[in-house]
Amino acid sequence: MTATKADSTSKAKSTKQNDSAFRSIQEKMSVSKTLNNSYGKFDYFNLELVLNVLKPLLAKHNARLVLKTEPMTVGNYLYQNATAKYIDPDFEIETSYAAREDAQKKGMDAPQISGSAASYAKKGALANLFLIDDGSTDPDSNKYHGTQQAKTTKPARTPKQAPTKAQSNVNELKKYTDEELTRQQVKYNGATTNIFNVYSQVLDKKSKDHENASKWWRNWFNQPTTPQGNLIRQFTEFYLRAQKAKEAKKES
Repeated sequence: MTATKADSTSKAKSTKQNDSAFRSIQEKMSVSKTLNNSYGKFDYFNLELVLNVLKPLLAKHNARLVLKTEPMTVGNYLYQNATAKYIDPDFEIETSYAAREDAQKKGMDAPQISGSAASYAKKGALANLFLIDDGSTDPDSNKYHGTQQAKTTKPARTPKQAPTKAQSNVNELKKYTDEELTRQQVKYNGATTNIFNVYSQVLDKKSKDHENASKWWRNWFNQPTTPQGNLIRQFTEFYLRAQKAKEAKKES
């Protein structure tokens, strides 16, 4: 299964003003990485551990949490999109997080793959909501759920004509496959998240974060010679291709 990383503003909306209880819970939310991946040799935490820490804090502040997931498709890829909604007598806020399913995974049938993606998406949504650091060695986001951008080698400089900085940047820009594009992580509003989480806010004009996400997206789209600008452009083109193919399939 392939999943996204945290996005604290992927779909956040508050409806009331007094957020003191919510902020208190955020400050006290600390989840220890008590699970170990012997193959990758790193520690991590799962959804169950997050809920074990969170439930007593919710009870203390007379608050509750609503977690739900729903499937969605982007191009040929299936995602589980989780929404975590916090509610107390004075404040409400929610975030969402998308996790992409693997087409197949050894030792798992289709329901297990969907369930695994849904579980990871819920964990991501909670990490977004309560600002939990899942760490760069999260097994879901790295080995099993993400890919890292391939390292590139700078072109050799000759004594006669050294390339300019702009030329070097263009030469080093990565060409992503469609598969790679769905896995890429970006920095948005201080959090690391899957690129689709940001673009979904660009597409959703009713989203509270639509204006901010659109401005961020346009800013990088207009910087095509930077690594992130290059990624944004390629993802935009990929999404538009996928939508056209989907519409053509419906018409045929």
